[in-house]
Amino acid sequence: MHRRDLRFAPPRRAAAPELPWVLQRAFGPPQDAVPPPPDPRAAIALAEQFDLAHRICSRVPPEVLLADVGPRPLARLMFRLEEVRELARLAADSMASVAAAAAERAIPIVWLKYAALRTLARIPDGRRGMGDIDVLAPGDRIGELAAVLRTRGFTDDAGAPDAAHHLRLRSADGVVEVHPRMPGVRLASGAGDATVADLQREGLVQPAGETSALEPSRPVVVAHLLAHGLAQHGMAPDAYPGMRLIADLLDLGIAPTEPDATRAISWVAQAVTLAEANAALGLAAQLGRGDLAATTPEASETAEALLLRHLVAGTLDRDYCQSLRLLAVLTPNPGGPRTLLGRAWAAAIITRSQVDAIYGRPSGRWGYLGWQLYRPMDLIVRAGRSVLARRRVRRRDSAGA
Repeated sequence: MHRRDLRFAPPRRAAAPELPWVLQRAFGPPQDAVPPPPDPRAAIALAEQFDLAHRICSRVPPEVLLADVGPRPLARLMFRLEEVRELARLAADSMASVAAAAAERAIPIVWLKYAALRTLARIPDGRRGMGDIDVLAPGDRIGELAAVLRTRGFTDDAGAPDAAHHLRLRSADGVVEVHPRMPGVRLASGAGDATVADLQREGLVQPAGETSALEPSRPVVVAHLLAHGLAQHGMAPDAYPGMRLIADLLDLGIAPTEPDATRAISWVAQAVTLAEANAALGLAAQLGRGDLAATTPEASETAEALLLRHLVAGTLDRDYCQSLRLLAVLTPNPGGPRTLLGRAWAAAIITRSQVDAIYGRPSGRWGYLGWQLYRPMDLIVRAGRSVLARRRVRRRDSAGA
């Protein structure tokens, strides 16, 4: 495996001494004996930064955690777990509302991401955090589904960016994103991004419990997780909890060499490099066994170790995240323009709703025009900052070598 197969070039900074404990308790066998962290409070803070605190508390017995970190850090973990459990209860209500709205008009819908994991992997409440409920619906019926949801108390999410691949609606229970396609997931060579009709035609969906909604097959969920976590957010690791991808793959029980994994990787071949897909699956399998080889200096050049360093630095290292900004614009994104000129145009020429999301809602029409005219110059400034940040990361690496 060569480093050039990965788009990521994370810094070689020494990992926090609490990292092994966090990884073992979040991913490794819960019954395994694990050396306690050097600083329990720092370990809990690190787990929270990785969006893993609630996961640790949901899978490791309280008496084990008490012995590991003591009463006060354990209380903090329990608090985070209850917060995420409450979000899960609200998410279940949102899913019920969406399923009922779709059934009312006989609109086929397919659960994605958290919603798919909830029905397919049966993850318990509190195990996984979420920002919204994602659902796939026929593109020509999204407006119809949205209209029904509005009668059930949903409203348009005014602060959402104008995205070509989804519609956002908000209710008291949370946010629902309705997608016409799965960006980066293509079921056949030369085909477009997968739709509900594609999944139905290939027999890749089945009824999800007693509702009229559908759950995708395991390889479809894996493919979508890889495309979302690596292609859409790989160059913006501070915008999405990267460790969540590893946790999702582990909860699905997917082995890197099994047929479901092979199918999933083939479906995202145009969006995710083979090295990155294998690294994600391999890292999940390693950590699930309690194998921390990817954290050792000896494994620093393996694909799994590079991906782990990328996920860690993407959460903790501001310079590294800043250094990826320019590369993010230059890298094709699922559902977006494929050419460099197209990607530059899409980044520079923004709509009013994108102005609202990026810069905040201006006071009037001329305010929108001002921000739209300012956008190209802002991108040039950001590109310069990205280059400077990359130089700082390299200088730090050279100084620490």
